Amino acid sequence: MLKLIITLDIRTSKLSDESVSALSKWLTGYIIDAASYIPEETDVDVQSDPFRIFKYYIRPCIMWFYRNSDLLFHVLELFALILNEDKFSAQSHSDFTYSLEFPTKIRAVSSILIFMHNEERCHESLSQNNAVIKLIVDNIGHLRDSTISCTTLEEKHKLQIIYDRLNRRFGFPVLE
Repeated sequence: MLKLIITLDIRTSKLSDESVSALSKWLTGYIIDAASYIPEETDVDVQSDPFRIFKYYIRPCIMWFYRNSDLLFHVLELFALILNEDKFSAQSHSDFTYSLEFPTKIRAVSSILIFMHNEERCHESLSQNNAVIKLIVDNIGHLRDSTISCTTLEEKHKLQIIYDRLNRRFGFPVLE
């Protein structure tokens, strides 16, 4: 359906603010679910079937994001909300829910950000939303330090790796 909309060149810039907000909630869950196909190994072959599935589902979203910065901004804000330590124990955020386990959500959000960063067309859109991306990265750092989100040393280590990878990728200084 998304590929059809993109192919027909239906522009999200014609959507009302309410429609963009509703679409962003739906897209957030959609791309997080798509990112759950990516294997956890960092050296995964980008030609592997799970990665191909991810690219197939997320490519139309990426096209919308670089065409409509408001849509990207709303999705990034929802990522930050999902990864907010205060919201960690809540099953729902506002009027949307996600069925994935919390560590999978963190990994999915970081994979999506890295994938978008690797897309040349998204660089300008991402740079316009640098503050929200920094908030996402900071939220991951807070979750890493939290006693609520991580119970084992291994989980904290995985969060540290994700935190460091995003900081390096987006050029944020690591203060620790």
